[in-house]
Amino acid sequence: MAFNKKAVLLVFPLALLIMAHCTEAVRMCSSPSETFHGKCVSHKNCASTCYHENQGAGGGHCVGIIWPRCKCMKPCGTMTPPAVAKPSSSAKIGKAEVLHY
Repeated sequence: MAFNKKAVLLVFPLALLIMAHCTEAVRMCSSPSETFHGKCVSHKNCASTCYHENQGAGGGHCVGIIWPRCKCMKPCGTMTPPAVAKPSSSAKIGKAEVLHY
């Protein structure tokens, strides 16, 4: 049984495109560490502090030249949006009516 090279060349990039479209990129947010005190000289210590501060989500690194501070990184924007209430059935949209949000 021989492979059809044209079919493979068509299907493989198409499959990659579909998989890339379906994946969701995780945005990372940074914030100053709340528990790290003093000058940040070790990325490893900063990362460990941030790891415990964020319950294992994310890490951290030292930022700054004159007085380096520990900045924690963690995933952000992963919360689901709040549910939107459906409009009541009695509310009808007309020219003279006002929508209330």
